[in-house]
Amino acid sequence: MFTIFRNRNFSLLWLAGLISIMGNWVLIAALPFHVYAVTQSALATSGWLMAYILPGVLFGSMAGVFVDRWDRRKTMIIINLMQMGVLLALVLVRSPEWIWVVYVVGFLESTLSQFFGPAESALLPTLVDEEQLVSANSLNSLNDNLARIIGPAIGGALLAMWGLTAVVIADAVSYLLAALFIGLMVIPATRKVTETDNAEAPTSATTKFVAVWQEWIAGLKVVVHHRPVANLFLIMGVALFADAILSAILVVFLQGDVGLSATEFSWVLMARGIGGLFAGVLMAQIGQKLSNRQLASWGLFGSGLLMFVIAFQPTLPVILGAT
Repeated sequence: MFTIFRNRNFSLLWLAGLISIMGNWVLIAALPFHVYAVTQSALATSGWLMAYILPGVLFGSMAGVFVDRWDRRKTMIIINLMQMGVLLALVLVRSPEWIWVVYVVGFLESTLSQFFGPAESALLPTLVDEEQLVSANSLNSLNDNLARIIGPAIGGALLAMWGLTAVVIADAVSYLLAALFIGLMVIPATRKVTETDNAEAPTSATTKFVAVWQEWIAGLKVVVHHRPVANLFLIMGVALFADAILSAILVVFLQGDVGLSATEFSWVLMARGIGGLFAGVLMAQIGQKLSNRQLASWGLFGSGLLMFVIAFQPTLPVILGAT
């Protein structure tokens, strides 16, 4: 599987993704903790999460339709550079009066990320051969979990030692490095996929907008009229809603009630990343023995049970083990 790293373009994309996602987790580990420390307000702290999640609700379903019409490599470079520029505004957040900047930055950065993910997913098949695609996707999943382990550790340490400015600079540098690595990629001309490759591509701005709208509506119809897909969307929607509630109060609970420091809070986020790696290994062992329905139902049941354990025994060892 790891022989795929001999592919220069894939290695650069994988490394760019690791650095960029790791930078995101540096910020996610530190920013909510800083907001609560400054404001002592659960509402203000959860507001950042709401601002960060909202773009996914508003634009997540249509971002891919636009990305399909753009040069994926250039899109990823531009988005990384724009995210870096937006992020630097966080250095202004030194008092409760400037907390509104956190919400604006969270919304804008998350909006940009809605276009980055589809661009990366669409670019990957043009970089590797078809027989390597499964390995490439598996390594991208490993990429995400590694970032969730390394990023929070860096974010907690930087916040504890040098404050939010150091965290912002580290995340900004991660975006810059990611853009640099993507820029070093050389995509063969025979594999480039652009709008001009489609003979039926719309030419006018109005026609393009109509085409995008029609494709988005067609995707929604699949969700509504295909019962298994509709059921999956409903189940995942409820699960993600529950996870959003937990994420919104996690900092307040761990900092205010349990009394964890920024470094200890980063340990909790790292534990979730390690859990993701462990789950991936476990799935490889038992995934063929259980149905998808069994895996989903037992996974959700186990997650709920562990939340009860944390609520009734809120100590750091228990929280680390349960997460």
